[in-house]
Amino acid sequence: MTESQEIVRAYGAAWLATDPGERRAHLEQAWADDGVYIDTNTRVEGREALAQLIEQTHAAFPGHIVELTSGALGFKGYLQFTWHMRQPDGEILLTGTDFARQGDDGRLVELIGFFGAPPPLDD
Repeated sequence: MTESQEIVRAYGAAWLATDPGERRAHLEQAWADDGVYIDTNTRVEGREALAQLIEQTHAAFPGHIVELTSGALGFKGYLQFTWHMRQPDGEILLTGTDFARQGDDGRLVELIGFFGAPPPLDD
C-alpha cells in the first residue's frame, strides 16, 4: 500500500471513529495541523476544527456511517477518492467525491468535497 493510500485510509478511519481520541489519532496521521477542509456547506481550518466537524456530523446523523468507497487516485501530490454516508438501515443517503492536496510530509493540507454525482451534460 502506498503512502497516499495509507493517508486516505487514516482520513476515512477518522470519519468512522466514534471515540474522539481514536478520531484525533487518525487525523494526526492524515491531516496537516493547518489543513483546510471545504465542502458546499462549510469551511474549516486546522486539525482540531476538522475533528469538531466530524463530531458534529456524528451528532447530526446518529447511527449513520461515512465510509470510503474507493482508494486514492493520485498524481504529483493531488488525490481523488469517493465515499458515501450509509443510514442505520444500510441504505445510502449520500455519495461524494473528495479532491485533496498533500503536503511535503504526505498529510492532507487541503480537501475540497463534492456531494453527489455531477449532473448530466445538457444537449
